[in-house]
Amino acid sequence: MAEESKFLKYQDKDGNKVPDVCPDIPFVPEPKKCPECVPNEGYIAPAWRDQNVDSPWFDEKKCRYFVTVVTEETSIIPGSSTRDLDWDATQSEEEYMEALYKSYQDEAVVAWLLVYEKEDSTESRNIILDNIQYQTYDLDVAPASRLKLLYSVPHEDFAPLPAK
Repeated sequence: MAEESKFLKYQDKDGNKVPDVCPDIPFVPEPKKCPECVPNEGYIAPAWRDQNVDSPWFDEKKCRYFVTVVTEETSIIPGSSTRDLDWDATQSEEEYMEALYKSYQDEAVVAWLLVYEKEDSTESRNIILDNIQYQTYDLDVAPASRLKLLYSVPHEDFAPLPAK
């Protein structure tokens, strides 16, 4: 008569994909986490000056979402804004540009939420506004050209926002 195999106790007789000698371990699902962005060094970003608020993009090299807002402004001279800004004549030119960026940032936020189909909630907007960065600006020398503002938000802050 053959003796009993020493590997028999390691078999899965009940079919639960766990060897029968192992104690029952409670299943704990892994928390959902957005994948981290791995920079793609071969990525070529679009020319930001040729973009507008309807065409935000994800820069794979920098792991950031960008959007260009073409404003109504035709000058960057302090006090020349067509909008009501939180700025007064005693402040510097940098503070004036900061006020310009701030006055148009809601357009950038809405563009990201629409194009990437994220939930448009106060919480989502606040997360973006807390992490938005003012990148650069451009004003062509041609008469009546419009000021263009470039905004960005990091992937790790934007990607986890809930979808619509």
